[in-house]
Amino acid sequence: MFNRNFYPTPRPLANLLIEPYVAQMKAGAVILDPSAGKGDLLEACRWAGAKEYELMAIEIEPDLRAILKTKKFRVIGDDFLQYTGNHLFDLVVMNPPFDAGDKHLLAAWEILKHGEIACILNAETIRNPYTQTRRLLWQIICEHGTVEEVGQAFSSGAERRTDAEVCIVRLTKKAEKRPLDFTLPDSARPAGTIDDQADLNNQIARADFVAAMVDSFNQISEAHAQFIEARQKLEFYVNAVKGTGYNPINPAPIPSHITGRQRLMLEHNNYMDAVQSAAWNTVFDRTNFQSVLTSSRRNDFLEFQKQQGGVPFTTANIWAFFEMLFVNRDANLQQCVVEVFDKLTSYHADNKVHWEGWKTNSAWKVNRKVIVPGFVEFKTYSGQRSGTFDIWYQRADALRDIDRAMCAITGRKYEEIATVYDTLTRHFREIGWIKPGDYFQNEIESEFFRIKFWKKGTMHLIFKDENLWNQFNLRAAKGKNWLPG
Repeated sequence: MFNRNFYPTPRPLANLLIEPYVAQMKAGAVILDPSAGKGDLLEACRWAGAKEYELMAIEIEPDLRAILKTKKFRVIGDDFLQYTGNHLFDLVVMNPPFDAGDKHLLAAWEILKHGEIACILNAETIRNPYTQTRRLLWQIICEHGTVEEVGQAFSSGAERRTDAEVCIVRLTKKAEKRPLDFTLPDSARPAGTIDDQADLNNQIARADFVAAMVDSFNQISEAHAQFIEARQKLEFYVNAVKGTGYNPINPAPIPSHITGRQRLMLEHNNYMDAVQSAAWNTVFDRTNFQSVLTSSRRNDFLEFQKQQGGVPFTTANIWAFFEMLFVNRDANLQQCVVEVFDKLTSYHADNKVHWEGWKTNSAWKVNRKVIVPGFVEFKTYSGQRSGTFDIWYQRADALRDIDRAMCAITGRKYEEIATVYDTLTRHFREIGWIKPGDYFQNEIESEFFRIKFWKKGTMHLIFKDENLWNQFNLRAAKGKNWLPG
């Protein structure tokens, strides 16, 4: 049992709830279940003709979210009462917690821009409007919907039974302007083409056609000016969210057979998901938490965000994330040391993690001089032997993690040191283009290491401070539980 409010919707009740909307589902309505449980209502919608990419879910229980993902439903949040996303929906179907149904239904009314809501409620919520929330809900129902008593629908045949009487509330919300919907009045459309002598001699038909064409032409000028202004506004805010550097907005593709307004809604929802992901990337890049968050931890969070449909980009979630990092700072830094230790000791001849190893390395500790391959590369062009040095982009984060681990031990601030990555990058830029036979300086120093590199891609890192080298191995051994507490 997941929690006391988990009452899966029986199939007969689910079918009754969605019956008036089957035509909309077959036509491509975008649907949300904000208290999705294990997906019973969404499965009923799918059986009725809705497609997977049209079915979205929010669910507070982690185990239930995992079930929803296995059923291929798109999870876009966890706590519906805290949801502040920017997705658009045509239909909300819901079986909220019996003891908070009024709050959940009012939240659904708030987030829906234009469309329908079908909600299963504890009948007592309607019969006894003793709170301000229930009175507000009753006012909305009187103005925008209906109530249908369905009795003890969970008393028999239900996965989890209760004798509570329930009702179905149906609401219709109509915005003054339906989102993403623009229909040109028929009166503004050109009446047709003038392609025969009869039309040419018909002054009225000719005048109507010319007037409509001129009006359309003039409307193009105004519409295009609005388009340019909207594009400038969009680019301004997107650039603010993206920050600097490579942080692309890559919305998920939409199947080619989806057309019309449904395609526009999916384009909007997918675009906002991509912008949200880019916004979280910018938070990582523009804060000092990059010094306590290893590349693997960062990737874990981004993968979690992707799997969950995106962690909503809200002030509360951002501060909660910062607090989580602060509370777990020591654990994150310890994990950073262990991860770097594992990477550096993997390049040993007896360690099969990597294809190439060196006897001068150790499989159980990091020697004061460690040899690592593949972190630098000598780039040649068009078969020439001349070229330039660069850091292999796939190893850039791993290289930064090495200095993060050193900062964890020394207490130095990552953003204030000469990192291996920055030192190499600057040196490669200084030596520039190298021809066969040219001399180049291949020994440099960063904050914590003496560095040597070769054209074949091998690099030596030598600890400058013997005490730091010892502390690194001790911290790693302790983190791997090789030492007593």
